[in-house]
Amino acid sequence: MPVQTSAAIPLASAAARIDSSAIRDLLHVIERPDVISLAGGLPAAETFPAAELAAMVADILGSDPGALQYSTTEGFEPLREWIGARHGAGTERVLVTHGSQQALDVVARALVDPGDLVALADPGYVGAIQVFRLAAAQLMAIPSDADGMQVGALEQRLHAGARPKLVYVVANFNNPTGATLALERRAALGALADRYGFVVVEDDPYGDLRWEGVALPPLASFSDRVVTLGTVSKILCPGLRIGYAVAPPALVSSLVLVKQATCTPRRSASGPCTAC
Repeated sequence: MPVQTSAAIPLASAAARIDSSAIRDLLHVIERPDVISLAGGLPAAETFPAAELAAMVADILGSDPGALQYSTTEGFEPLREWIGARHGAGTERVLVTHGSQQALDVVARALVDPGDLVALADPGYVGAIQVFRLAAAQLMAIPSDADGMQVGALEQRLHAGARPKLVYVVANFNNPTGATLALERRAALGALADRYGFVVVEDDPYGDLRWEGVALPPLASFSDRVVTLGTVSKILCPGLRIGYAVAPPALVSSLVLVKQATCTPRRSASGPCTAC
């Protein structure tokens, strides 16, 4: 008979640094039929193109058994070409991931050592906070307002000696405030990245959902030290788990190696996807 014990199982320090995600906790609530939640970024399920996706899967599985085979870590080549074209970048700069959360995790693993400083807007996206806490980063909260992160406040901290390894920003429709980073602040943030040598991570899950006004230039327009993260979770359906990172050439090879160490790439049955 096995020995029964109530002794606690010792956890790694990384597991002790993170709390349950408020986003994931919300999912338990919105499963109730009497709840319509406006708290999480969940698209309406009735808008998902289920019939079209089913037809695509059936067509691919019927004609290409290799769709279920291992693929390259970088991702399905035609999809990378499409993403690169949308961002004005070569395919060699694109890494397809298991949602944009994995893209952020891969970037953090490649760039952030325990104790490194990471700056982000206050209030900030809880999913990003979890990633950076798991990486044992020190978080530096930068105040925000109706025009997004107050880049002037970040500049003051830099002048005072702060040296973040990475600055994380949701420039379009920030989560949770909904603010869009003003044009002059985008330019200023790019200039600061070039001057102080930090990497800007622009997480852009909502940019294609603009209802009015003119889209502002991406942060990559103002510096070559920008990693852009994207996803189809908000514009198609979350269950596909397709995200990506468009990164500077000097960083891409490291991101690929980190992804190799954390997941086994495959081609999905729907063809243009490389997820874990």
